[in-house]
Amino acid sequence: GIEDEGEPGIGGQTVKLLDADGGLVLEVTTDNSVDGMGSYEFLDVTVVEEPNSYEVQFTGPEGFAFTYQDRGDDEEVDSDVDSSGITSEIILKSGDVREDVDAGIACRPADQAATSVLLRQLMAGEVPLFAGDILNETSPSGPELVRGQTGTIAFWKSKHGQRLIKSLNGSRKSMQLADWLAATFPAMYGSGAGDQDLTGKTNVEVARHFKKLAGRKRKQARKLGLGGPLTMDAQVMATALSVYVTTEGLGGRNADKYGFLVSEPGVGASTFDVGLNGQAFGYEDRSKVAIIDLLQAVASRTASGVMFDINEDGDAKDLLDIFARRMAHRVFSSINAHGSV
Repeated sequence: GIEDEGEPGIGGQTVKLLDADGGLVLEVTTDNSVDGMGSYEFLDVTVVEEPNSYEVQFTGPEGFAFTYQDRGDDEEVDSDVDSSGITSEIILKSGDVREDVDAGIACRPADQAATSVLLRQLMAGEVPLFAGDILNETSPSGPELVRGQTGTIAFWKSKHGQRLIKSLNGSRKSMQLADWLAATFPAMYGSGAGDQDLTGKTNVEVARHFKKLAGRKRKQARKLGLGGPLTMDAQVMATALSVYVTTEGLGGRNADKYGFLVSEPGVGASTFDVGLNGQAFGYEDRSKVAIIDLLQAVASRTASGVMFDINEDGDAKDLLDIFARRMAHRVFSSINAHGSV
């Protein structure tokens, strides 16, 4: 009954404004074209006498049911309808504006199971996610992730993390980090990443780019067409930065003094158990996968800089996109926390 960050709306659903006797006043259809949030509005409602009493009635798509009514304390994210899709009485007078009347829906159990099966088929490669090959073999065994090999979002956006990024390869103006990111993950940070392209950027610009990702607000995410957790992209980049600074042949020994375990293979060669999130990467659940391979799996599911744009339509706000982004967020946030300096 509570809206999660980044959850998409559903367009094309009928919403009716009813008077105190249940009569139809206005009827509109939800719209996803502006902000992806299933918006609707009733304009120029004639007030006959004040205050007027109304109800709003929603219809939902087939296979879904309305969630619990009035859960939590935040009117902006709760669902306002009962199991039949109708709100409680709403009292309005001339000039009043309400922007918090909405309805939450969820898959009915049978349909939820079917959706899970479809998602698993998509992620496992039985139904292609992208035109490229889908990973489906467990990475070669390597050492498990240990503390000191990664940094959290909080670290990388702190003065210490920003200072480390800017110090890499001897100069704030060095482009080696940016060019490695661009060459290793071109769809995320290189020539195929659109306005996310970091090719030729300095360490200062990379540090600034990370802070921008880490500070992304919901309104910005909606404008960019990104569903799921707001920090998903930042979690992925945090892991990529950890790979660079812990690999001696890339970032040198700069990260030693910040508590990182620098080695020849770096954290990229360490493995992590994906738990029940394997579908997002094309692996079986509970697979132990090399961290560099998890990053490459995300890159293979990225189109023009949009991570998990599964149908390559320029956004990541469709249902399957969001499922995948949530699973990836769980994995990378766990990696960054588990190995945190």
